[in-house]
Amino acid sequence: MANLSFMYMNQVAASVVGERARYAEMGIQIPGLQALNYASMLYILPHGVIGMSIATVLFNRMSASASADDRDSVIHAVSHGLRTSGVATIFCAVALIVLAGPVAILFSGGDRVAATIIAKLIVIMALGTPTLTVTFLYGRVLYAREDARTPFKIQLFSASIMVVMSFSASLLDAQYTVYALACIYPVHNILLTGISHYLVKRRLGYYGQKRILSVYARATFAAVFAAGVTAGVLWLLGGYSASGFAWASKISAIITLIVCGPVMLGSYMVGLRVFRVKEADALFAPITRKLGRLARR
Repeated sequence: MANLSFMYMNQVAASVVGERARYAEMGIQIPGLQALNYASMLYILPHGVIGMSIATVLFNRMSASASADDRDSVIHAVSHGLRTSGVATIFCAVALIVLAGPVAILFSGGDRVAATIIAKLIVIMALGTPTLTVTFLYGRVLYAREDARTPFKIQLFSASIMVVMSFSASLLDAQYTVYALACIYPVHNILLTGISHYLVKRRLGYYGQKRILSVYARATFAAVFAAGVTAGVLWLLGGYSASGFAWASKISAIITLIVCGPVMLGSYMVGLRVFRVKEADALFAPITRKLGRLARR
């Protein structure tokens, strides 16, 4: 019953955003609608690729530990999952912020005005990318312990604030509505992270929050360092001028991303070493193993 209620409340929360398509079919123009669609797709991509993968693996481990009443193993799994996913999602969020301009050009049809709007929305929404995965992992912890009621309560809160904030955004001048809607995503995720943490802590007790926060802080410092280096390269490519090379066309935007992407990743890996983020080893281990095998061929 709790699962069915959870699904219904999730539908209620999603329906607020889903109404955009219905209005479009009716011929009612919503300023920035397509830009918001592109930005939301990019915002959720890191979670869909990285967060979901980590959560799927850890859920099986947590379920087995919970069934065996092994609380310590559950705590270890959730702590490891939050720390490892954070290293990846923080990088993705900062990368989206720094490279929002060239990325937006790819989805704007080459229109610089449209690209500017998309880029602004990407920056706003990317702020909530890491907390999206955090909230999802908290939910997996509760399900692993066969607790379906608590996720329903969380979703009830989620649907309520989504409806309230969406209605508030609709009261603004049309030119600001799309930006207000974009702000809902990070604010909503941060609020859900807070309430989810509180509820998980009530059931698990201390699950290594200090260590998790330490990893997130150090990963953020590493990402900011990488952002600074990449911003310098982007500036040389005209990324901060509407008439610059990075904004000239889709081809120039792709070239800019090809140049800046490896710089961002390489700088981030250096930053992780400097700030001693050991969780990066577990995250990059599969990649380094594959590269090692290719090098030996």
